Amino acid sequence: MTAGLYYAIKKSMIAEKIPLCYALLRGRFMSAIAHMEYYGVPVDVEKFDELIDCWDIIKEDLIFQMDKDYHVYDGTTFKVKWFHNYLVKQSIPWEYTATGLPKTDQEFMEAKAKIFPQLKPLQELLKAMGQLQQNKFLIGGDRRNRTLLNPFSAKTSRGYPKSSKFLFASGTWLRSFIKPEKGMAISCIDYGQQEFAIAAILSQDKNMLKAYLAGDPFIEFAKTVGAVPQNATKETHPQERELYKTTSHAIDYGQSYFSFAQNIGVSPAEGKRLLNIH
Repeated sequence: MTAGLYYAIKKSMIAEKIPLCYALLRGRFMSAIAHMEYYGVPVDVEKFDELIDCWDIIKEDLIFQMDKDYHVYDGTTFKVKWFHNYLVKQSIPWEYTATGLPKTDQEFMEAKAKIFPQLKPLQELLKAMGQLQQNKFLIGGDRRNRTLLNPFSAKTSRGYPKSSKFLFASGTWLRSFIKPEKGMAISCIDYGQQEFAIAAILSQDKNMLKAYLAGDPFIEFAKTVGAVPQNATKETHPQERELYKTTSHAIDYGQSYFSFAQNIGVSPAEGKRLLNIH
């Protein structure tokens, strides 16, 4: 039966000109996912329970300290209309829902906070409020956090676990509750500028390859077009780097210049210019 299924799938792959190597890579990915879901993430249960018990007090203090610059909370309630007023006062371009209210989902807020750094504290606050309010972190009797990692669910085919259920996908401050067993260690390793490298190799663009090999392709991009000095780094020019990183990703994902300009808060002409200099 398994052999019959293999030949049926292979025939379909040949007809659609899908290389077999992709299927093998996906199989290896699923094997890794299965291991991660089986072993889970070790948690310091005592400290985590203490956080949950004291959450109402912590929440009030966080809002009191961080809302001073935004004025979007009424007590512990986030007021979307007040947030709209803040955006208008700060002249920050935004997208709105069908009901006329500003979008506040985490994915959108994170993207905007990268372009407008003044929103980062508020974005982190909203993320923390949402995660601990739901408290859906499932911790088993073996003191490990497990959840469905949702392989292939993202547009890029990556895994996409819910941040309210998986500690590694939640706010970075919550990772302090991850506690390896005695004699063990945990590392969280991510690829650097992976999309840029893939685009450079597939397009065989020598300038992109050179920028990638320089270590930070987005700063290198900004240097090439004269937006930052030649000694600029991620630390010295974070906003410029983020702008050219966003520009590079817009090219990779085929974003229109109008939509791109709207996202970063510039005129359509400026958005078109940024995309063209890539």
